[in-house]
Amino acid sequence: MKITEPSRKIDVVHRTDVLVVGAGPGGLAAALAAARAGVEVTLVERFGCFGGNITTVGVEGFAWYRHERTVEANGIGREFEERAKAMGAAVPESQSLSYELDSEGFKVVADQLVEESGITPMLHRLFVAPIVENDRITGIITESKAGREAILGKVMIDATGDADIAHRAGAPVTHPTREEWQAASGMFHVAGGDNARFMAQVRANPQTDSGWT
Repeated sequence: MKITEPSRKIDVVHRTDVLVVGAGPGGLAAALAAARAGVEVTLVERFGCFGGNITTVGVEGFAWYRHERTVEANGIGREFEERAKAMGAAVPESQSLSYELDSEGFKVVADQLVEESGITPMLHRLFVAPIVENDRITGIITESKAGREAILGKVMIDATGDADIAHRAGAPVTHPTREEWQAASGMFHVAGGDNARFMAQVRANPQTDSGWT
């Protein structure tokens, strides 16, 4: 069964030079970089805060790979960490030379960075459809408490995490096989444990995924 959605006219509520959709770490960094290059930037996010997995999921950081001999590019990602540290919203990560970011504290960090850079924030807006003209994405349609709205941009940055805009606009995409999917990881902290005893147990009982189904 299918229904026909009535056609309607949608108000264009905003125009910008660079329209970034999705305000996770990648989208936030892209918006900041563009704004610092001197163009008008608008950042659209479906939730009520910026930061994506850091602030809405609780992923504590993104630099667990950093150890004594690590060579990294730094950049805006490192700036996120340094700003959080300066605000007291980060503590040393126990398994690397990085920091764990406090999800609530990073909301303030992200807000400050967006405000300082002159980015126009548009929160609580869910992307529902691209606006395509002559095979070029010129904007998006969003849904919110205000209803449907159109936002136009000269340049689009799809930071949705799943290429939602590109896919719905008809861009070719590939779908990996099940064997190529990245498994979801679970992380937790334990306080008051005997780390030496734990590591001895791990070494004495090595396990692999060879028996998993």
